[in-house]
Amino acid sequence: MKRLYESAVFFVIFNVFSNAPVFITLSGAEGPQSADVQETPMVTVPAGNFDMGSNDSDSDESPLQSVYLDEYKIDKHEAAARQFARFLAENGNADQKYMGENGESTVVKNGDKYQARAGYENRPATNVSWHGADAYCKWAGKRLPTEAEWEKAARGTDGRKYPWGNQEANEKLAVYGKNDISFLKDVDSMPEGASPFGLHHMAGNVWEWTADWYDSKYYRKGIVKNPKGPDSGKARVLRGGSWSRGAASLRTSNRGNDKPANRHGFDGFRCVR
Repeated sequence: MKRLYESAVFFVIFNVFSNAPVFITLSGAEGPQSADVQETPMVTVPAGNFDMGSNDSDSDESPLQSVYLDEYKIDKHEAAARQFARFLAENGNADQKYMGENGESTVVKNGDKYQARAGYENRPATNVSWHGADAYCKWAGKRLPTEAEWEKAARGTDGRKYPWGNQEANEKLAVYGKNDISFLKDVDSMPEGASPFGLHHMAGNVWEWTADWYDSKYYRKGIVKNPKGPDSGKARVLRGGSWSRGAASLRTSNRGNDKPANRHGFDGFRCVR
């Protein structure tokens, strides 16, 4: 919708100054029409360096290195079930390409209508494939974050172990080590566990898809300015851990990965611009 507004404003100004008749047609515009989707709060992450990776954890996180990123904006919250339901209502879910339709989904199909599972409207969309996350972000006029963008937003610039700092995880800070999706929390809950930029649930609740292909040795290539990951691969990177995993998965440098077509009740996402 941002591009729609910008093009419409330009059209009006151009015609006013040329004294030509003004005609603005909004019909047929692509993208979400719901203010709920359009107005998802976003946080600006300023340009600059941060420490990415770790020398003390899994081998695919090393080496620890200073990485520079341009400024970007990232959603303060994970995409919610009510929002993903609106996306599916407009775009469908042929062959369950975007989301698995089973008991692990916070969005359900009632007849031919998609809607959030009762009581889960503000909990994260789950069982979402990488294709579903990527398509949603594009539909919303955004994109998936790169792995580096995700880590900086979670970690800040002081090299902390978890989004909230270096204190070990507990149930006031993150949702982890649980048995099923009933333990999910609202996307705007648990501010005690927020990242330095004020983002909620950058650890736990659901794993979050990123744009990057996964390569266990990618960091060793030493790409330290706006890295975008390998050009191809078999799996995409997931970050943040989830309700189903232990505390070790919550570390800001921890890297997960899965095939882009796979869908699980512990996988969700957020977008950037």
